[in-house]
Amino acid sequence: MEIETVDFVPKKRQPRSSGEYFVMMPLVWIERLQAAKHINSYRIAMYLRRQHFKSRGHPIKLSNEALVKMGISRDQKRLALLELEHLLAGLIEINRSGQSSPEVKILDH
Repeated sequence: MEIETVDFVPKKRQPRSSGEYFVMMPLVWIERLQAAKHINSYRIAMYLRRQHFKSRGHPIKLSNEALVKMGISRDQKRLALLELEHLLAGLIEINRSGQSSPEVKILDH
């Protein structure tokens, strides 16, 4: 009597494309962002969380060029940052200096 054997070969994981990623969003952010009036506030918040992870916690320079790729104009950015500053008070710190791009620091407690 012959025993049939089956070799188990795990599937190789397909690499993610460069535009495909996920963002971990703390529940406190999600709860506070529910009051957002502008969709771009939520988009920028997700962008900030992603950049915070990539930069390993360093402040994020929020340039117009980076946001144009997401379809956010500089005026929309300004409105969204004002809203985020209010909604995420105590969770983010925004430093504006003259004509240069604002720098956002995420305050992890």
